Amino acid sequence: MDRAPDLRFGAQFSLNHGAPRPTIRSGLQFTSMQSKLAQEARLAAIAATQLLTPEERLNAFLEHCQLMMELHEAGENLRNNPAACA
Repeated sequence: MDRAPDLRFGAQFSLNHGAPRPTIRSGLQFTSMQSKLAQEARLAAIAATQLLTPEERLNAFLEHCQLMMELHEAGENLRNNPAACA
């Protein structure tokens, strides 16, 4: 069954239209440039996730967690044995 994506969440991203967005880090205020291409990709990703069934979302989350754990373990291995990567 096809469902229309709910873009209410993603709509807030498109209101900026690529204008610099003020951000605050470490007490300093500066602006970061927003990429129109990145915004479109973000909206497309949001729309795509809303088309998934709950089971598909759970499987995607599981795969994400497994990949993140692999990255974490690779970093741990590098920190514990830097000579092995040289």
